Amino acid sequence: MFIFAPTSAPGSAQTTTQTGSLVMHQAVNRYIKHDKTLKNKPKHAKEVFQFFKSKNFPEQEAAAFLLHYDQNDWLASNGEEIKDWEAIAKHWMLNSKKADERKKRSTKRSFDDPLRFQILRIMANPCEIIEGGITYPLGRMQGKKMIYDFQKMLVYLDAKGKLLFGPHFKIYESDHPLLFKLCNYFIADKTNCEAMHLDPKKGLILSGPVGCGKTSLMKLIRYMIPHQRPYEVIPCRNITFAFNHLGYKVIQEHGDGHFYCFDDLGTEAIGRHYGKDCNVMGEILCNRYELFLKHKIKTHITTNLNATELEDKYGVRVRSRMRELFNLIAFDKNVEDKRI
Repeated sequence: MFIFAPTSAPGSAQTTTQTGSLVMHQAVNRYIKHDKTLKNKPKHAKEVFQFFKSKNFPEQEAAAFLLHYDQNDWLASNGEEIKDWEAIAKHWMLNSKKADERKKRSTKRSFDDPLRFQILRIMANPCEIIEGGITYPLGRMQGKKMIYDFQKMLVYLDAKGKLLFGPHFKIYESDHPLLFKLCNYFIADKTNCEAMHLDPKKGLILSGPVGCGKTSLMKLIRYMIPHQRPYEVIPCRNITFAFNHLGYKVIQEHGDGHFYCFDDLGTEAIGRHYGKDCNVMGEILCNRYELFLKHKIKTHITTNLNATELEDKYGVRVRSRMRELFNLIAFDKNVEDKRI
């Protein structure tokens, strides 16, 4: 969880971070949120380091554990609060030992624990992302601050987009203002977000006409923030199809502690299971609202619908909850269809 410094120019964004194993204790101390109401989490980073040291595990392993669970608000995968962090730490160590044993049996680099590898790599140099052997700088370090450079972020997004979607992909200059909002939201630049009325603690609705590139951008931009909890992009139509076959457990499954981006909200039909109709996505959004209130787990959405159309389809109750769940970033209604 970064502490964000004010930006000095519209095209840059700054965030506090720290690198190097020699200052690892100081680097992770700021990630501990000193919330004394949470009794089942460590009160200080030093507590975690001492526990890992007592089990003969290195500082780097303690740091990876600490960053992972603090970024996930000390929640288990089901969205429930962790009851005993030391028990979870022991399980983490066991998995780490298994990964190390597999490394010893292989001459190839092991990615059995990609999250741990990713965190350590980011701590080593959070300003860079490596894709296909090419290093893409997103900014520069200035003391303890990471200063993002919007133009460099665009270069990375264009390169990654071509890897994901093919050589035809490109970042349109007309989309730069919208991308500037998206980038500031995802890196949570405090000053710019406040100026653009965005709350990084809430989820995101990305709206716009058919073919403007909403889905592609939401699939793409998550690669720019590998230090954050990743979200899964799921078409709403697929969820409704699953409900028609499997029933109400589909609604329960998508109301759990996982991080989702529901794609093309509003294109799905009304669900029907054993003759009973159900507004599947409306029910899921209500569940996600409760999850957000209890555990601050965000949800993202892409949609072609405007606010009035969303209210018509899902009702006043859901529309009211959506105001509290989401920020809105919208393409211009006259934007061209990029598929043509």
